[in-house]
Amino acid sequence: MQTIDVPAGTHQLDRATHVRVDHSRLGGAAPLDAGQVLVLRDRDGVLRFAAVDRLEFSATETTYLLQLGHLTDAATVARLAGTVVPLPRRADRAVVRHEVADVVAALRALAAEPERLLAPGHR
Repeated sequence: MQTIDVPAGTHQLDRATHVRVDHSRLGGAAPLDAGQVLVLRDRDGVLRFAAVDRLEFSATETTYLLQLGHLTDAATVARLAGTVVPLPRRADRAVVRHEVADVVAALRALAAEPERLLAPGHR
């Protein structure tokens, strides 16, 4: 699961539902796809899940509108890294059965340990 650093603090992100991130901030990483789940690290070092909600294009830049999700911690991110399968490069391709099964397995793992859903200091 890809981790992206954003130039905003925890307090700012706690009050927001979305954040815009330019592709140029990703340091040469592969493009993101609509629906792709990733992890954001804010300037305070706090981790949270996010999903690519929309892509916006200009002549020189691709900008991702990321929907902010729940706070998480490094251990959870590491545990899910091998479980969650990123969406395929073609966002218009139908989701196949094994991808749904991977997402269900990840959600079941989280449901089995609800205390892991909260970041340190928020338990």
